[in-house]
Amino acid sequence: MTATEVTDFVQQMPAFRVHVWTTPQPEYAENLNAYRVEGARDVLEVIDWARSTHDDGRREVLAEVDTGAIFSGEEEERALIPLYGWRPPQPPTGDISFRAV
Repeated sequence: MTATEVTDFVQQMPAFRVHVWTTPQPEYAENLNAYRVEGARDVLEVIDWARSTHDDGRREVLAEVDTGAIFSGEEEERALIPLYGWRPPQPPTGDISFRAV
């Protein structure tokens, strides 16, 4: 294990994403409305905003992280980390086969 002293205390405000999922009609797929939120005090403020503006319960809050700085120290790369909420089921991965019914 190694521990190094932190000498650069640059504080950056985190960025968040809010994904709001809507279904225009029951047989339709989910539609995504995405918002980038900056300047929030913390994730609780973002969750409160998502709850107050989209009250149907189908919303998701994610942290936006610069993985380029973390892993390679080079170019900016963004990753989204789910923190709260609901996401529609993801399609299966791998080969998909269909059969007649």
